[in-house]
Amino acid sequence: MDFSDVEFGRLIRQERLENVDNHATIFRFVTFESDVFFIRANFYGSTSFENVNFKREANFTNAEFIYNQDKAANTFSLSYLNFKSLILNFGQLPQQGNWVRNSDDRIKSYVDIVEEQERKEHLERGIKLESMPEKELQPLSQVLAGLEATFRKENRLDDRNRAYYHMKNAEFEEKTNETSFEIAEQSLENLKSEGVPDDVLKKTIGDEQTDKYKSSLLKHTKQVEKNWGLNTWERWEWILWGWSSGYGTKIWWLIGWYFGFFALFTAIYWELGIFYRTKTNEDSSFKLRLVVFPWQYFTPASAKHAQSITPKLIDAVRLSKELILKLGYGNITISGSNAIKTVVVIEWVLGFYLLALLVITLSYTSPLLNKLISGVF
Repeated sequence: MDFSDVEFGRLIRQERLENVDNHATIFRFVTFESDVFFIRANFYGSTSFENVNFKREANFTNAEFIYNQDKAANTFSLSYLNFKSLILNFGQLPQQGNWVRNSDDRIKSYVDIVEEQERKEHLERGIKLESMPEKELQPLSQVLAGLEATFRKENRLDDRNRAYYHMKNAEFEEKTNETSFEIAEQSLENLKSEGVPDDVLKKTIGDEQTDKYKSSLLKHTKQVEKNWGLNTWERWEWILWGWSSGYGTKIWWLIGWYFGFFALFTAIYWELGIFYRTKTNEDSSFKLRLVVFPWQYFTPASAKHAQSITPKLIDAVRLSKELILKLGYGNITISGSNAIKTVVVIEWVLGFYLLALLVITLSYTSPLLNKLISGVF
């Protein structure tokens, strides 16, 4: 099936769509038995692909998702998709802020709107209705995990890394929201016992109608915030490697942190330290120094060390570089207050942390290393 050069969702005749606030293109419960082409297709307004099975190739080469920046309602949704072969760059997809994250914000067709209105009328008349699981969207983290797996299978490393980064962010966001919801459920009975009506619980604290219940709601909000601790693996993942390397996908972030920490520690040593050079015949060649411990960089009370005559800034650069990169000559030490010694230990530990992140990030972002590691494991 060929949709090449088609313009989906573009307004053609305004006079027939006066009551339509947001135009949408929806592919739902569709199976494409043969190749399907969206080459150079343009998608205007909200776009949704839900429960779509591409049994053969899905080709989105040069397809564009065009959103009107003045309309906040323009959204994008993927849910329960199956690809045999996907030709699409992750960068072609809309920005993550436009993606639908929960079923309440699901992009609705005219049929959906009519069905919702009918269900509302039935409920108002007291008629019990069964839930509609087919209306539930797949969690965003699972959607992105599917894209990540597809890109990985097709050896498209850059697209895989982008999908993986956003997948981890979505997991973190979903787990945070889930934790908050669970705490809200635990406190629900307490809030009701304080006289807070059900309809007020569904409103925001800033709503004027909730003024007399603000104390109870704010107390509940503080309880939620208090429980937002480091109690999930997703939070620890973000702390350990999310902020610093984009979960191992942002090599330039890591290089930026290297330069930033290097400059910071160099400035501290330059300002507060006194440098000495060893006078022994020990190996002072330039090499990797992983087994040098931090106290070996402290100047001992020994005649084997003499105060350096090199400009202080150069000595500070050499010491900081050796501590954070684990590369150097091993012939420079520093003396000073206990605070300086503490700073040396911190940079020494930080160097190993950044080195571990560097190895992981290179294995994700370097095609050669990624292929070698994938082949071994």
